[in-house]
Amino acid sequence: MKKVFLAFSGIRGKATNGTNYSGNTLSCWRLNHPTVSEFITAIKKEIPPHPNIKDDFYETTDSNASFGLTEALWADALWGILVIDKSGDSYTDLFDRALFLANIFSPDFLYPIFYISDFGVHKVGHTKKLLENKAHARFHNQDKFSLFATKNADDFFELLLEPAGYASTSADRSRNWDREGWRIFAASILFDGLKQYDNSKTLFSWQREAADMSAIYEALCVPETGSIKYRLQKRGPILLEPLGLEEIEDDLGYLYNLRSDFVHGSFGDRLSKDNKNGSWGWDESITKDFDFLGKQSRIIRFSFAGYLKLKNELGTRFNPHKDVVSILEKAILNVPIRNNLHASVREIYSLMSPV
Repeated sequence: MKKVFLAFSGIRGKATNGTNYSGNTLSCWRLNHPTVSEFITAIKKEIPPHPNIKDDFYETTDSNASFGLTEALWADALWGILVIDKSGDSYTDLFDRALFLANIFSPDFLYPIFYISDFGVHKVGHTKKLLENKAHARFHNQDKFSLFATKNADDFFELLLEPAGYASTSADRSRNWDREGWRIFAASILFDGLKQYDNSKTLFSWQREAADMSAIYEALCVPETGSIKYRLQKRGPILLEPLGLEEIEDDLGYLYNLRSDFVHGSFGDRLSKDNKNGSWGWDESITKDFDFLGKQSRIIRFSFAGYLKLKNELGTRFNPHKDVVSILEKAILNVPIRNNLHASVREIYSLMSPV
């Protein structure tokens, strides 16, 4: 059994109420221990240190050290999740899997400020600029205690912790991946890259964000090299249909069009219309695209959750299918397969916050 604890920030004056939740795979803590030492004592009971780990890997006064919890860092910690892997495997990627699932389950990207394994307290660096500015800006959407202190979160992690291994960088794990496993890995890298747009939107970032989102869907749903938009608009809605979003097929097509506009350069036609005085302007259509991309970033989380669940059920519920794409393709015309697919993904979608 392996465990990892991820600590997150928040605004203490606006902290949500609630008691700690203890589940089978995930527990959620409100970090209200009076001192660093008391917290370290409590977490060591949950995650016993490796015999060779020194005390300064847990508590330190050196703010530049890569390991150890300082008073200043502790002051920013508001809540955290304890993730338990009972599989007994030998992989060392539990932090990667836990953070990936946390960002799929949460409607907003989360930025842990430290995590704890049996090798002590690990500080986590981020490129998100808001984390370096004013407290109310950097912490405003990070307090998700009430979302994670639930049975829904525990069930979500229990169902997907194993297939989330496709989002890890473990060399040992990837040795046994099939082609679809590598495509899930590629999609997870692109998903993590969406954090760069989480900070702010710019005139030139929105088309790039659309291209990255489209590439995520393409990696998951279209391994072929031809008729990409057509296949994307047929397979994607099959996966997402239980969400009840009637416009999903058109949205996927529009997302792919935005990607094509960026890749092939036609996005400049719209911008050039505003560049009359030697400076770029903002028209109403671009603002609407920002809203569209915000919605798609939430929907794409459901795509990952549903896809991973189907991947994990190959050989059991969906035997004899060899990959998820074949299930999606068959489900377009085969009603029993489609119904079985939808029943499966509803089990995971029902645990997540509504779009």
